[in-house]
Amino acid sequence: MFEINIPGFGFVRLEHLVSDFTGTLSVDGKLNPKRLKATLRFC
Repeated sequence: MFEINIPGFGFVRLEHLVSDFTGTLSVDGKLNPKRLKATLRFC
């Protein structure tokens, strides 16, 4: 579980995060570690 502070809204506590793989975490159909690391910084 992790919390995100959204400016102007407040804290949101998440138990699960669902993300689009194509174009969000991948490049040419392969997992992009830099994008994954940037996404997990919020955890």
